[in-house]
Amino acid sequence: MKRFFQAIAGPAPAVILLLVASCATAGGPPLPENSSGAAFQIGKWVPLGTTATEAKKILQAHGFTCTLERDTRLSAELVTDDLYGELIWPATRSIEVPQRRWQVFLFLKNDQVANISVATMLLGR
Repeated sequence: MKRFFQAIAGPAPAVILLLVASCATAGGPPLPENSSGAAFQIGKWVPLGTTATEAKKILQAHGFTCTLERDTRLSAELVTDDLYGELIWPATRSIEVPQRRWQVFLFLKNDQVANISVATMLLGR
């Protein structure tokens, strides 16, 4: 038995773990279905202080489409750029399974994430 474990001690275990992890997340929703649970998870992925560029990469790696948007609703000195991300799961529409949308707003200050807000909803068929 010791020889067996020595034989797989090379790069194979990492590949196996990667495959198991990707299969485990492929079956169910990628985030909790409630806004507060989703915001907590996104806060783990994108801690406050993360740069906008890095936050965008992280969200995209989790399947989000992201855009950088300028918030001009406030006075000129308070104009900010914020990162908006959206994820729809499952990606294809089906009569049997409704889709869920997560909308993530990462509010930036000095090009770093200062606050996170998440909204989630079921999409009509």
